[in-house]
Amino acid sequence: YNLFPQVSWYDLFMIGLHYLCWFLLVVRIGQQCKKKKTKTIVMLLFMLLLVAVDLKYMVLHQYTILTMQLVSVSVFWILTSRVCQGLEYWLERMVVLGTLICAMWLRKEAFLLALPILGLAVLYEFWKNLESKEKYLKNIIIYISIFLGILLFTYSLEKFAYGENEWSAFQESHAARIQVYDYTGVPIRDNYSVEYDKLDIDALDWQVIHDYNCELAENFDTEKMVGVSELSLRNFDEYIKTDGKINFLKKGFYTFCLLIFEKQIQPVGIIMLLAFLCVFILCYKENDKKACVVVVSSWLFYMAVYLVLIERGRYPERVMYGVYFMQMVCLFAFVSQYVESLFHKIKKDKFWICMMQIVCCLSIVLCFLYSWQKVEDEQNKVLKNVADWQYVNDYFATNTENRYCIDTNSFVFSTEELFTGKVESDNMIRLGGWILNSPLQEQRMHNQGVDNLVQQLAEDDNYYIV
Repeated sequence: YNLFPQVSWYDLFMIGLHYLCWFLLVVRIGQQCKKKKTKTIVMLLFMLLLVAVDLKYMVLHQYTILTMQLVSVSVFWILTSRVCQGLEYWLERMVVLGTLICAMWLRKEAFLLALPILGLAVLYEFWKNLESKEKYLKNIIIYISIFLGILLFTYSLEKFAYGENEWSAFQESHAARIQVYDYTGVPIRDNYSVEYDKLDIDALDWQVIHDYNCELAENFDTEKMVGVSELSLRNFDEYIKTDGKINFLKKGFYTFCLLIFEKQIQPVGIIMLLAFLCVFILCYKENDKKACVVVVSSWLFYMAVYLVLIERGRYPERVMYGVYFMQMVCLFAFVSQYVESLFHKIKKDKFWICMMQIVCCLSIVLCFLYSWQKVEDEQNKVLKNVADWQYVNDYFATNTENRYCIDTNSFVFSTEELFTGKVESDNMIRLGGWILNSPLQEQRMHNQGVDNLVQQLAEDDNYYIV
């Protein structure tokens, strides 16, 4: 922190958690091997693969990605659980609980998305320990009680922090905003004109809400945001019901094809499909039917996630990457259990040793080349966005008498220069930011002399929409 004083403490904290995830995954996969030579090879290959896969996301780390990685660590440790006692036993449980708690605190939505896979991992561990199920059930009850206690403490703390009326209203508005803009979308006004009229949202207000520029809507308070959210959920439910199950399955198949062959995510989609197939065959040959059930169930869950993403018509890269990372970790958890037996079988035939080395080397090299290209693209994009953002800020700063309202759709893909103390000019107004309907936004608008933004935009020559 002394070397990089311009970097905020939470960025360093996130980077630290990121490396901790790598460390815990690599250590765990090493614990699956007894022979030192095998352990070294497996740990090295896994670490190289992690670096290759994760290289791009070191350019710009993000809460959703880090949350999914932390949950992936918990899932990996549960799926590869060992018989141990004393301090080692409690250390294992602390890793699982600690990573889950960190994940929950970072991003609740991503944490909830990962819960079904976590449930499958717990179910698999229970199946493996059926002979000592009484002791195992007792331990599960203890862990769940501890976790629920921490969860209750977290929610109580959050409730206390947002206890004031204006902050509790903001929290409600914020949850509704996430629901609308990150998940189910803004319903078409013509389809729900009566409902929108009851919310006092006319055609012009609907247009600016649809474009994320909520500050331009007339008196767009928490009640209206929650109303749009409820309407959005109802619209999504009706869309699924009215289109029929057969059509929904067709859309699911279309989703599958799109995610496997879409140019943006190649070759990841194809690789993951083949990886699931290979791991299923491996578990089947090892006569591990429980693992086969978990592999198929997790694959079906991921397909359901993709289906929801295609239905909402949006593919957030952070969510896609988080899902892919968790898939990769789950599959490695099953493969790691048979690593030594596979090595033993392969050693009998030099041809298969050579083939395995070639496949591993080619996979890692190709993954590195692909990731490195992505890193270069991402870096160039970030640098360009930072330059654009700096240009806009400098322009605003030279015209301090004016007020500039930022159109969300124009700036949504711009990356702010996060590592500086001042990221935006005082005369900039965000029309649809995360602090919508918060006391912070109201205070900021008051400091800028904004009483009625729509009226001032219409009448005051010093107000602009950018």
